[in-house]
Amino acid sequence: MDNREFYKKIEQLQLIAYDFDGVMTNNCVYIDENGLEQVRVNRSDGYAISQIKKTNIRQVIFSTETNKVVSRRAEKLGIEVQQGLKSKKEAVIEYCKKNKIQLTNVLFLGNDLNDYEVMNIVGVSGCPADAEIEIKRICDWVSVKNGGEGVIRELYRKISHTKNWKMSEISEKKLLKLEMLNCIKKDQVMAIIPARSGSKGIPDKNIQDLQGFPLIAYSIGVAKMSKEISRVIVSTDSDQYAKIAKKFGAEVPYLRPKDISGDTATDIEFVSHAIQWFYENEKCIPEFLVQLRITCPLRKPGVIDQAVKLIKNHPDATCLISASRETKMLSPYKWLKKNGDYYQSIFFYENDAANMPRQSYPDVFVPSVYVDVLKAQTIIEQMQLHGNRMLAFETEETVDIDNKSDLEFLRNNFDKQNVVYQYLKKGNYE
Repeated sequence: MDNREFYKKIEQLQLIAYDFDGVMTNNCVYIDENGLEQVRVNRSDGYAISQIKKTNIRQVIFSTETNKVVSRRAEKLGIEVQQGLKSKKEAVIEYCKKNKIQLTNVLFLGNDLNDYEVMNIVGVSGCPADAEIEIKRICDWVSVKNGGEGVIRELYRKISHTKNWKMSEISEKKLLKLEMLNCIKKDQVMAIIPARSGSKGIPDKNIQDLQGFPLIAYSIGVAKMSKEISRVIVSTDSDQYAKIAKKFGAEVPYLRPKDISGDTATDIEFVSHAIQWFYENEKCIPEFLVQLRITCPLRKPGVIDQAVKLIKNHPDATCLISASRETKMLSPYKWLKKNGDYYQSIFFYENDAANMPRQSYPDVFVPSVYVDVLKAQTIIEQMQLHGNRMLAFETEETVDIDNKSDLEFLRNNFDKQNVVYQYLKKGNYE
């Protein structure tokens, strides 16, 4: 069922029927020393059910077992429950006949094989991510969450957009942010390597040859050599690039959409897309994302590890930026801008303040693109890549390939003792 048909059917909903175990719970039963059973439920499901109650959609729990826990939960939620059922299919048919509800206007949310028959007669079916494979195959909607982890809350978010339900867009965004923040896995470090295919200055720049290996291999290689990085992800819009990236040991779990892969695409777009993908598909977002640009192939894995350790020790930092000390150019504190027919100091109101000895000005640093460590929390909360507390990490000046002359210079002056080159030569990525 495509999205258009799904939402069309949702508009006509009269009943949402829930299985209990494995949908509202994690399918586990906790038994104390007195033989009393307990289960784990999710509070966010309760909120979703309370919001659905404000509409004309009925909600009923259908359970094959008879259990006081189910009764108490239904009472707490303020919805109907039917227990001890021999056949959920027959129970739903009877309920719909009694309440003049068409089966095509019923959504059944289940997870196990005893839900199979009833799911085949209703208009819409859904299940948690950890449902039985036979159930997932027949479902119109599969949650990204497992049973007991907020499946109903996620369903509510999806279907609430089709009705005039009393939930503002602002509060919806806030709740989504909270859910994403809860999915951040503390101290997990993932390398993310941007590799769009539409380079104009050097066509296919990211896979240009450098001493027998494509440029992209060097960034993948140094990430694989790092002791701090646990996963290496390449974000690309190209099947060809994806194939090459996988050859050298990177993961390419998705292709980047074309609308964020053009000349005007920004870093925040592809990084946010990656975070959203991991939230929706793995329910786990790494705390740190090590951004390694392919245009800087000469790196040392030990330096990257130093950067990661540094930001881990500065929890107040919103990111880490690598930069090299600028000593060759005229200090920017002496720079001028044009104001009509006259020059004006960029930094000072009094022009003579820009005429002091160079040593009297602060040191300046130029971003080196050696390694940037981004924080998922900053991106999710602020929708900013760097935030206002950029942790300083000084590196040596290194190559940043921008044009053909940069690439030719690197080829002609390449040091074959480079640790990543030696790593690639040994074929460790195979």
